Amino acid sequence: MGTSSPNDEPQPGEGETGKGENAESQKDEMIVAGQTTFADLLDWGVPVDQIEIIISGKIPNRLILVRDYCIENGLSFGMIKIDLQAEIDKME
Repeated sequence: MGTSSPNDEPQPGEGETGKGENAESQKDEMIVAGQTTFADLLDWGVPVDQIEIIISGKIPNRLILVRDYCIENGLSFGMIKIDLQAEIDKME
């Protein structure tokens, strides 16, 4: 019975590779989260002008996290996230 426990351990290790796949599936689902960049939004098809309306300004560097932009500009990431997600949901 003690030998069956080590045999069970490699199986959870295989699940760790599944975590990377899970991150990719989140991207495929187009969910605005803390790690979402402006480039992600644009890649998902959200128009530049719509993003700029939502954030009340010009898109800075495309690689900046939306969350970081909100923090730096005193905006509520929670509210911005909801508005951006609504735009994405319209496209699906």
